[in-house]
Amino acid sequence: MKSGAVKLGTRRSALALWQTKNVIADLEAAHPELRCEIVEIVTSGDKKQNDVTSLRDKKEWIVELEAELLAGRIDLAVHSGKDVPIDIEEGTTICSVQERASAFDAYVLQGALRSAEPSGKEEALDFLPPSAVVGTASARRRAQLLSLRPDLSIAPIRGNVPTRLRKLQESETMSAIVLAEAGLKRLGLEEQQSGVFTASELLPAVNQGILVVQYLESNTEVAKLISKLVVPETQLVFSTERKIIELLGADCRSCVGVFAEVADSGELALEVSVFSPDGSEKISASGSSTADD
Repeated sequence: MKSGAVKLGTRRSALALWQTKNVIADLEAAHPELRCEIVEIVTSGDKKQNDVTSLRDKKEWIVELEAELLAGRIDLAVHSGKDVPIDIEEGTTICSVQERASAFDAYVLQGALRSAEPSGKEEALDFLPPSAVVGTASARRRAQLLSLRPDLSIAPIRGNVPTRLRKLQESETMSAIVLAEAGLKRLGLEEQQSGVFTASELLPAVNQGILVVQYLESNTEVAKLISKLVVPETQLVFSTERKIIELLGADCRSCVGVFAEVADSGELALEVSVFSPDGSEKISASGSSTADD
């Protein structure tokens, strides 16, 4: 790397490529002498993302990227924070980069419902008809949607963001889908969203809206380059939310929402909820403390 370009590994989806190009832009702005190169990698998660019957594991989205990293064929990997499991490969480390984008979930309505949606709503999901079908493959979203509206029918829907939007509009049964607002905005598709859930309605996934990079612990050169992109407040909520998931022993099949944010006062606020799969039971905790606690 000392004499060549910094190689950034990424998945091939439009969102993953956007995220990587965005990180490269910041890297090159911080280090004008730097040359960067994108290495596109197909992961196990990509190969199975349209299979609604397969059990999923976050590791599927990054395992091939980690292999390329350990083999020295890339210098760092760019991930969506919510896709990175606790058990990253030994010898590698991760940190957040840039400011956190929206952590929240957005909903997109089917065409007919979209045009009829009221301008405001008293409670979450009131705009959906009784027994409406909502698309999501997330256990966390499923549990929280059913907690808000037990009458809803949840349909598994997978694929990248444009694919899910297309599946919604082609469906004869689905009324809406739920997906991360950050992904819609990063792809310039925010006009597609009908609204955004608050944290009190749908608690986000761990590190949703946060970009992270993974590199070899021994690679001090990359660590120095990346340090210019680290935002202390984002790194704080990144590490706090990951620690909660580690303590709970949660994974992508767990119905867990977690959201940390740094207030203007400098205090760190944290909210966590664990749901039963059908949303009928919930355990929640929240609190705040000084950021260095």
